Amino acid sequence: MRVFAAFATLMAVAMATATTATSDRKRRPATHMTFNYGKSQFIINNRKLNWHQARQACHRQKAILAHPNSKKQNNFIAAKLKKSRFQHAAWIGLNDMGKERKFVWKGLRHQSKDGQKFRNWNRGEPNNWGRGEDCTEMYAGAKWNDLACKSKRVFICQRLNPKYARAAAKAAKRAAARAYRAAAAARYWASRHKPRHDYRAKRAAHARRMKAIRAKKAAHARR
Repeated sequence: MRVFAAFATLMAVAMATATTATSDRKRRPATHMTFNYGKSQFIINNRKLNWHQARQACHRQKAILAHPNSKKQNNFIAAKLKKSRFQHAAWIGLNDMGKERKFVWKGLRHQSKDGQKFRNWNRGEPNNWGRGEDCTEMYAGAKWNDLACKSKRVFICQRLNPKYARAAAKAAKRAAARAYRAAAAARYWASRHKPRHDYRAKRAAHARRMKAIRAKKAAHARR
């Protein structure tokens, strides 16, 4: 009976510990939310950082700060931000740190390509309030606001959808293989079709050298 009582006590303690661990996991807030939209994957990070820190955090995730390029995509991201309940607004990549009032996307080479001129400012924005609002936040209501870059916000990263990334990697590998085969074929046919006069010139030069050697030997023999 004592053994049975001790065993029952151990089981009760184990079950209580497991229940506590499960409830702790349920209470633990999510650190990020990941979702795909077309060829892009977005990550809403539940860490409040300034704009520069957020950009570096995105780089560690092999991404850049988000750059919505259409109203439909922008609204989709905002809906996810609202659903996450992380914060009422999040950093995106738009900024005018280079030149005041000239907002550009950080991390994009072609600012005017693929709808990157899309803007969705809130009414009266950007206003550069206090002469120090060079970065951009997206509200959960989908509108944008310029804000001081030192402010703390959650942030949205954007990278290539892994599905398309794998396809792009395979396509690049196939293209590299085709280029290698084409270069090898070009080298082969170039070696097979050298101009005949090159060989003739080499033979003539060789004949002249041999003639000179024979003449030298004959002169030496006459002595």
